[in-house]
Amino acid sequence: MLKKIGLSTIVLFVIICTICILIYGTKIFTFFQQQYFQFINQNNFFINKGQVQELVLVSTVLKDDNRQVNVYLPFEYDLNLDKRYPVVYFLHGFPGNESDWLINGNLQNTLDEMIFKKEIPPMIFVFPNANGLFVEDSQYVDATKVDQNMGSFISKELVGYIDSKYRTLANRSSRIIGGSSSGGFGSLSIGLKNNDVFGIIISHSGYTNMDKLNADDLYQNLSDFSNDDPINLINKNPLNSETYVYFDIGSYDNASFIQDNNNLRDLLNKKGVTNTFKLTSGSHGWEVWRVNVKKSLKFIGNHVIY
Repeated sequence: MLKKIGLSTIVLFVIICTICILIYGTKIFTFFQQQYFQFINQNNFFINKGQVQELVLVSTVLKDDNRQVNVYLPFEYDLNLDKRYPVVYFLHGFPGNESDWLINGNLQNTLDEMIFKKEIPPMIFVFPNANGLFVEDSQYVDATKVDQNMGSFISKELVGYIDSKYRTLANRSSRIIGGSSSGGFGSLSIGLKNNDVFGIIISHSGYTNMDKLNADDLYQNLSDFSNDDPINLINKNPLNSETYVYFDIGSYDNASFIQDNNNLRDLLNKKGVTNTFKLTSGSHGWEVWRVNVKKSLKFIGNHVIY
């Protein structure tokens, strides 16, 4: 909804300005005017606010597990009933949940502002809870050691559900997957494995080599990881020429993660895949992702079909 300023606030401002002009002249009026509008801009009073719907999806892929999913709809969604929208699936890290990007990442306010300023097109954002029932740190893969197919839940069941419930542009050119940390790994793995589903992939502080402890929990054999390994997927499967990858990482992050990202950049360049890689300041956390997500959103805006 559009945030409104109370009538009393405006009346008070007019009275103060009138008194200041009578006593001090126009210079003090100009000063108060600048302060007033600076306050308005900083608090986004005139920005159209999107809405967040909290859903529970009973998943057959995850054996009738009740899956919490948050969905961000742009302000205009209920005003323009003939319009369809691109969809961005944004994945949390571990530990995390479906509210992480909205609360810790301040993403709802960022989306409202960037859409309002026409820096990005209006889009639907989907935030699923991807904590596993058997292995909580699901890494967004189809496990072979336990019956936990989180990758298939995201790429098939969730995508199908969102396309049936909302007015989406249901094609790969208008469908994006992204995330942070293990969600960054998940977006790379799922996006590359399902290149016919997702046309744009975003990874913030992700990686390409899974920790052995995670792999031991998820895979019957460590060789099973090859089916989810982003590097192997790029080498094994020719990608659609209209595949776009954005990834970044803080310069003080885990050294092995940074090396993974450098290797990913080199391989994508070798394969001729359109990509943008940024080594930014910071380490591994929200202080980095809240800043860097604005870069990835602009990347999406430059390549998504809407």
